[in-house]
This record gives sequence, C-alpha cells and structure tokens, in this order.
Amino acid sequence: MLNECEIQNVKCVSTSDSFSILRGDSCFLPVPKARMLEALGTVKIIDKIETKTRVIEDDDYLFRYKFSKRKMTRVAWVQNYSYNGGAEISNFSAIRVGQNLGFDIVGLNIDEFKSCEIMSKADVIIVNNLHSPNRGEVLDYLARTTVPWIKYDHDCGEVEKFLYTDSKKNVFISPRHKKHYIDYCGKEIEPKSVCLPLAFNVDMWQNSVNGRIKDSVFVPNYEKSRTNLLPYIKEHPEKQYFIAGNIQPIGNTISLGEIPYQSMPELYRKYETVFHSPSRLCAGERVLFEAVLCGCKVITDDLAGHTSWDFDWRDERVLRPILKRSVYQFWREVERVAYAS
Repeated sequence: MLNECEIQNVKCVSTSDSFSILRGDSCFLPVPKARMLEALGTVKIIDKIETKTRVIEDDDYLFRYKFSKRKMTRVAWVQNYSYNGGAEISNFSAIRVGQNLGFDIVGLNIDEFKSCEIMSKADVIIVNNLHSPNRGEVLDYLARTTVPWIKYDHDCGEVEKFLYTDSKKNVFISPRHKKHYIDYCGKEIEPKSVCLPLAFNVDMWQNSVNGRIKDSVFVPNYEKSRTNLLPYIKEHPEKQYFIAGNIQPIGNTISLGEIPYQSMPELYRKYETVFHSPSRLCAGERVLFEAVLCGCKVITDDLAGHTSWDFDWRDERVLRPILKRSVYQFWREVERVAYAS
C-alpha cells in the first residue's frame, strides 16, 4: 500500500462541498492524492510540488519483472499487449496517468506470461482483455488468489462469468457495455459495476475549422462498418469516401492505405464526416470520440456502445472535459479497491 508518510505533502484548498472539509478551507494531502482530487475538481493544489516526487511517465512498466522498492500501491496490469488496438491505446493513456499519481504499475503480457509471482505481490490486479491462447494460466490464478482484482473491460468478448462475479469492481466503458454483462452474468454484479468513458489523451485530438474537403466522408474502420457502409454509399453518391486501409475502390471511394495511429488526428481534421457504423455490439468505439474531438460530424448506430451515454457526446465542448476527468475517476476506483483489501 501507499505509505503517505514517505511522500511529500502539499497544501490544498477545498473547491467542493463534497470534500471532508468546507469549501475554501485548506488542508495538507500527499501529492498523489492531491493530484487526483484536483483533477476531479475537489481541491486545488496551492503548494509547489517538488520534481523529485513525480513519477516518470514512460512505458517501462512493460519491461519490468518486479515492483519497485518504494512504498507505493502495487498494481499488476494484465492484458494481451501483442495487438495494438483500441483497448491497448486506452490502457497506455490510463497507465501514464496512474504512474504520475504514484501507483507502481507492472504490465503483464499474457502472450509471454511465465509466472504468477508478480500478481501475488500486487496490492490490486487490473484484468483487461485476455484474448490469447495463453490466458488459461491467468484464469487459473485468478480463480484461487486472494489478491483483489478489477475487471476493466473494453469489449464484449469475455465469457468467464467469474471474472465479473468474483472481482472487487467491474469497470465498463459505456452503459450499453455494462448492460451487456449484467444481462450475461446476472444482476448480482450491478452494485459493484461502474461506467467510465475509456481513458483518453485528449490533447492529441484537436479541432480545426479550416481546410476540410467538401462533402467528404472518412471511414476509419472499414471491416466493422462494411455491412452498413455499402448501402449508405449507394444512397449518397454525391459524397466522396476516404477509407483507411488497403481495399478495392467501391463507387466513389478512395483507399488511403494503412495509416499510422499518430497520423489519425490530421486525417480527421481533413474530412467533414466520419462514418463508423458497426454491425455487431461493440463496447465503446473510441473512433467516435476521436472524430468528435477533431470537429467531425459522426454517422453511427446504437450498436456502438459510446452512443448510449446520457451526455451529449457529439458536442466537443461537453465531451472533452468528461474524458479528461474520467481517467482520474478510474484511478480513484483502483485506490478504493487497493485500500479496502
């Protein structure tokens, strides 16, 4: 667990009536907790934070085989890292924030996983997507461990119900995603299940009102949208379609070839509309949020989980602050599970 006596305390002022002190009153808090509460709008840090107390933000957690010797909350983050999809991108964003908040995080790649020793030494385990032939060892360990775990889901593909019924907390990335697993596992998991928008580096995605191609439609994921895209193209031949990936031209379409993820923000800012309409249930679909943050109109359907949020996710001014706050809410949940164990 985090030993607060060994971490710098900083002076803060309360900015919310929901905090344990009155609004406007001051208090001293450990740096990690102060950062988290400031991001959640509960306090404001008014002291200078010494550089030495910060945790370096990098990805070395993937290449470590043991926790550090510092007195920090130890988190074993388990997933399949070999596929760099939306879940992995979200996780990298979440972990960078978690490191800065003072969590000691070790990433366990189940495709190369040899031992459960690291998980046994954790204060809390985060179980992400486990799509790998090697998942059996992780599942066997979780079935018998006393270390608490959080099931942090990014899709609708896990079939082992005990991952949700025996966890201390389930974190889903949309209301529709949460409903899917409550229907599957039973209402018993509802009290310990929360919905939080997936972790997002919002600074990477900026709006631009200039230079968009008139009547342009960008398709960032052709495979998921293909079934619904083809009828749409026939109904709207006046538009020009730009499709990511190597595909054969269909009607008034242009294949953009394979696109590095780092180049996606620039592409979103070139086109007026993004078409992403999956034909099967999807937990969230981060491309919708990417498009909105970059100022695109979005054509989608209710099988994309992010469409089930009760806030106006199509409005960049609404979406951006919610995404900034969400990752800190996630680490607050991790902290609660770790300290409750």
